[in-house]
Amino acid sequence: MRYLFLFIILCVAIPYTQALPADSTCTLTGDIRGLGNRRIIFRCFPDTSSYHADTIRAKHGHFVFTTHLDAPTYYTVTTLRNHTRKSYKHTGYSVARRGKYGSRYGTYRDMLLENRSMEWKTTLNDFPRSAISNAPLNDTMMYIENIATRVYHSDAALHRWNKQNPIPWKKIIPARRLIERDSISQALYRRECDSIAAYIMAHPSSYASAYTLWRVMYSDHSVREAAYSALETSLRHLPSVENYKKRLEMTGGRISRGDMAPEISLADTSGSIVALSSVRGKVTLVDFWASWCGPCRAENPNVVSVYRKYHKKGLEIYSVSLDNDKSKWKAAIQHDKLKWKHVSGLKGWDDPYVKIYGVGGIPDNFLLDKNGKVIATNLRGKELSALLGQVLK
Repeated sequence: MRYLFLFIILCVAIPYTQALPADSTCTLTGDIRGLGNRRIIFRCFPDTSSYHADTIRAKHGHFVFTTHLDAPTYYTVTTLRNHTRKSYKHTGYSVARRGKYGSRYGTYRDMLLENRSMEWKTTLNDFPRSAISNAPLNDTMMYIENIATRVYHSDAALHRWNKQNPIPWKKIIPARRLIERDSISQALYRRECDSIAAYIMAHPSSYASAYTLWRVMYSDHSVREAAYSALETSLRHLPSVENYKKRLEMTGGRISRGDMAPEISLADTSGSIVALSSVRGKVTLVDFWASWCGPCRAENPNVVSVYRKYHKKGLEIYSVSLDNDKSKWKAAIQHDKLKWKHVSGLKGWDDPYVKIYGVGGIPDNFLLDKNGKVIATNLRGKELSALLGQVLK
């Protein structure tokens, strides 16, 4: 009788247990050593034209982020430098972490969250790459990102270059060597994107695949189209996928080293038309950015530094903004002290020059010689400064 009673209980309990609803709340408990009592910001894009941000104050590095998600959602997470600021502006306000070679970087990272209880234990220095417990979709997204890392570390050409030119790079590195590295990097980045595209095409129903689709933007156009076409239709409503499709339709072949830069003719902040050809005769950095782009704003101090250093030696900067809001565009120029030529069609990603130049993501730039020919592309920080030091002797 005792076993019969147990059998009846199990027959009732098992179906009930299986019928229990999945977690309806997303809870991320964080413990970040070094964060102190600062604020941490969770930002997501509920649609293609806006974002939502939640700001939480940590207590001795501990915080709990709780929300309800209709579906797994991609978040950008960052920290604020001071204890009192309540609103998120851009990553320039982020707490700094120290890199491998002494450089300082903002603490921000991307993560894919879902309705379950998750734990995140890390330090400020490991903020961008630390694991999150009980977050399988985020683990998958990190695995996809690590595909690119494995391709990078296995590249023989880049290893040879780095061995011949150890970091930190010296100013004596010839411009031809930096141009060579740019060519290696472009080919390597394309292989990384192709590898991610292959994973997405093999796993078309995964939210992680949908949210890492943007990593394919520097592949050939045919690969970009194949990755999108493979994705299940049930995931195409996601804002990031809609944005990808929009950019896919606008982006053609990318301008590369050795090409003549196509003409650009857009209005400056006062409404006057300023053509790219108006700066012909100077070494020119054509810089694509936007006030809403965190990585762009984080890179701006480096661009300001090279402008101050090389402007009198013949450097001009021609910035093309993908903003939609003129007031925010002008405010960012003033705040970041960007004292060079600025133009915008105020059309965001609908700007026709995005397609003409093949801009898949920002920040992006093209360095032109005095005749308007592309010398190098997608330069950052010390690499940009070192190359300009060779070109503008």
